[in-house]
Amino acid sequence: MGNSVNTNVALLGALGAMNTARAQIDSAEKRLQTGYRVADAADDAAVFAVAQQARFDVKAWDEVMRAQGRARGAVTTAIEGLTNISDLLNRLEAVVVAHAGAGPQQQAIYANDADAILRQIDAMANGAIFDGTNLLTQADIGSSPDPAVTSVSLGAPQSSAGGFGISTQTFALPLGTPGTVVLRYDMYGAPDGAALNYNGATVATTGGLVSGQGVLTFNFAGGAPASIDVEMNGGSVGTAWTFTLEFVTPTLTGAPSDQPEGTFKVIADIQGGQTSIRTVNATSTGVGLDPWSITPAQTALLAVRTARERVAAHLGYYAERTRTLDSVAERARTTMDATITGLGALVDADVGKAQAQALAARAKLELAINSVGIANQSQRAILGFLERR
Repeated sequence: MGNSVNTNVALLGALGAMNTARAQIDSAEKRLQTGYRVADAADDAAVFAVAQQARFDVKAWDEVMRAQGRARGAVTTAIEGLTNISDLLNRLEAVVVAHAGAGPQQQAIYANDADAILRQIDAMANGAIFDGTNLLTQADIGSSPDPAVTSVSLGAPQSSAGGFGISTQTFALPLGTPGTVVLRYDMYGAPDGAALNYNGATVATTGGLVSGQGVLTFNFAGGAPASIDVEMNGGSVGTAWTFTLEFVTPTLTGAPSDQPEGTFKVIADIQGGQTSIRTVNATSTGVGLDPWSITPAQTALLAVRTARERVAAHLGYYAERTRTLDSVAERARTTMDATITGLGALVDADVGKAQAQALAARAKLELAINSVGIANQSQRAILGFLERR
């Protein structure tokens, strides 16, 4: 097409090239400024939508990690509190033993020490707080294993219609099973008392003349020899007695994994899944030491041992929950890292490439500007034709 006053084709082409170069410069500089190949929906609506979902997932997994950290803090605090309570129970056991062998004056001191230890247990449980959460002062239904007392008769009821002197009978104990031997007797006439002998030594006795019903107990640790002697003493003709012998053992019903979970919930994934953590009652009441009496010693020691077993069960449970929380946190971290890597591959700009594209686009723009100047010269040539006429 020749020169025309109305249409300058060369100029239109040069302007188009100039606009294209400017758009390329803007696109390349946007990538350099933001670091993204797809910075918004205008760049690529479909890819941008996928990227936004990935960004949400990254933030959500980060919150999961934070939640695991907070929960682990609460569980770790609970473990430390339970460990201290276990140490206090060891001290309480020593105090009970010392009380049993002390005189009246010293016994009063030991009784006060025992009460002080119970208060320390309550303080330890009530103080196990992390970020406002205390796992040791409230038990959900079925959350704590409860002691089930099992009583087994060690023999048929024994009796004597009358007589005098010493009558000793031996009964077998369940070897390896800790528990309490309970002698229930009824003596009348002129008795001298009753006694329990273990391993050649008297371990429980009425301590003098006695008449009527009574109970003697012995705390059996479960070792050999696995037998105990019952000694019934009659002082004269007409003395008579009856007795029964039982073996009582407390056991924790239900392993921690069999117990219902508590109401303390922790987010475990970005779909709304949760990890449940059981709350327990580790106060003196919760571990079975309320009401409490330091006498008789066998009963007190049995209560302390039951409390220690309950605390040990709680410690085992929270140790398992710690491992679970750590596993969830690690899963959240690895998933978040993988999502970030995928997101980068999807939307991150190649900075070196973007810089080269920007330089090339600027060169094109300069050429287009020169082309515009040349195209304008053609219109001036037409004016020259008119002037020569």
